Amino acid sequence: MFIARILGEFCKGGYDVQEVLGLTIETLKMPKTAKAFIAVMVMAMMTLLIAVVLHFIFAADVEATEASLADLEQRLLALDAVRRFGVGMYLFSIALGLSAIIQLLWFQAVRVRELAELHQT
Repeated sequence: MFIARILGEFCKGGYDVQEVLGLTIETLKMPKTAKAFIAVMVMAMMTLLIAVVLHFIFAADVEATEASLADLEQRLLALDAVRRFGVGMYLFSIALGLSAIIQLLWFQAVRVRELAELHQT
């Protein structure tokens, strides 16, 4: 969740600078990519957690027969696909978080230019 912390610090830092200068405080509303980042990351974590829990459940259900081991192999292959999907969602959520950071940096760069122009006059 370092990406969320970075987003929070950038927002707070921009607010503090504007407050010190005594100017109108303008902040960026939470980008949609930041909201999606949080939602997708939660879904990814839940997917990975479900896969881990099901691994334990399936392992506890194994008997010492060949049919049971073949069944377990099929179940574990399916769970491997679920786990990989969860990792993919997790990586996608990181990309969304980085996109939100880029949007925030863009907004702050524009705002700093505005503040510099207001401060020069």
